[in-house]
Amino acid sequence: MTRHGVGQPTAHVGPDPRFPFPHHPTRTACQQKPQLFDFTNGDRAADREATDQRLAQARKACTRCPIARDCLKWALVNKAATKVGVFAATTPGQRTELRKRLADRLGADWIDVLADQDQARREKAAETRHTPLTVDQARMVRLDREVNGELPAHRRLTREQQQHNAARLMTGLGAYPSRSAQGSGRTKEELAAVRTWARGNGHQVADVGMIRRAVLEAYDAAHQAPAAKAG
Repeated sequence: MTRHGVGQPTAHVGPDPRFPFPHHPTRTACQQKPQLFDFTNGDRAADREATDQRLAQARKACTRCPIARDCLKWALVNKAATKVGVFAATTPGQRTELRKRLADRLGADWIDVLADQDQARREKAAETRHTPLTVDQARMVRLDREVNGELPAHRRLTREQQQHNAARLMTGLGAYPSRSAQGSGRTKEELAAVRTWARGNGHQVADVGMIRRAVLEAYDAAHQAPAAKAG
């Protein structure tokens, strides 16, 4: 967790486990030249010009760092472990001001708020990665929101409520015919027959979606029963 070359006056205080220290496959600038990022609030008193030049170099290196955003978050939530040093182009004094702003915006428990936000993002990313919604599933989710509305945050439904919502959802689905059948008055099987006939007769039709009226009319004309001959 520690960064070599940067003082750790309170190393006995463990960092918040909800915010893993960011890592990158290649060595970052602070790992290659840790002395460049070693800074405390009183350093300018000794040689202000030299300190400012070193800070400028450290900040420039941070702007090109691929993990600077996560590094800043880690430094902000772990105040005891980052009382000295430059993290994500910020000095200890600047991080103190940023913490005050976060407390004003998110409340005194701003660290817990950030942890909850990170957890929600991780869960959403994992759900999307492992169980991506199909087109039909996404449609059902949209209909569920239309029928039942948005769920309040952290609300747990009872089994009876889940069954009730499922019944309402299925009722709502019955009011929405599939897009391919909208406006045609034909079943899926009939539309499949139209597509097969159309392709065999030089018409271009998509596998899903609406079929052009001209194609439907041509199909109907080709399949009309022949008129009976006069006896």
